Amino acid sequence: MKQKVKVIVEKGSDNKFSAYMDCEAFDNGFGLLGYGNTARDAIKDFYISYEEAKEIMPKKGKEVPDFEFDIQYDVCAFLDYYSGGLHRPKPNTTHRIQENVRHFAENLSQVQLVN
Repeated sequence: MKQKVKVIVEKGSDNKFSAYMDCEAFDNGFGLLGYGNTARDAIKDFYISYEEAKEIMPKKGKEVPDFEFDIQYDVCAFLDYYSGGLHRPKPNTTHRIQENVRHFAENLSQVQLVN
């Protein structure tokens, strides 16, 4: 059975992106991470590190769990992933974006397309 693990994608102070397993996952004895110039690059690198771990760890006598990844973004990574990137917003702007995204998601679930 797959173990669900939170993966956090965020923009760093160096304007690069990272994707890493939440610290709860380190109970398995290792962590995974990825880096990139964009959020997509960081996520892609994260998945590459997972595939590499599945090849390397058994050779060292260690088992790699079958993970299901729950990708979570900070605001900058979210905007980069879905829009090509923006500067780091102020906290009140982050809150407004979060509320508008939730409102959009609620409305989206009620959309009906007409042929």
